[in-house]
Amino acid sequence: MWSGIYLALFALAAGATYIYVVEEEAVVFTSAIAAGTWSLLAITGGGVDVVSGGETVTMSLGSVQYLFAGLSLLSLIAFVGSIIGWYPTDPEIHNEDYRV
Repeated sequence: MWSGIYLALFALAAGATYIYVVEEEAVVFTSAIAAGTWSLLAITGGGVDVVSGGETVTMSLGSVQYLFAGLSLLSLIAFVGSIIGWYPTDPEIHNEDYRV
């Protein structure tokens, strides 16, 4: 896979993960996008072609593939949890309960 496409997919996966973890917006959609892109990155990470000075160099990412597979599994769990209703939790903190 070419390095430019690989980096674009990485940016898409990281952005979707940020949206469903931190912002908790559109969790079903963004966790599905994140799971798909992380798994694609994990599967295709065996050989990334980098063109430098007219010469093509193939880089192997090795252990980074395991990280991407773990993030894919985390996103898939969040996707299933959001459909079932487990994720995100709805913390209703009432200010009256915590007054001093």
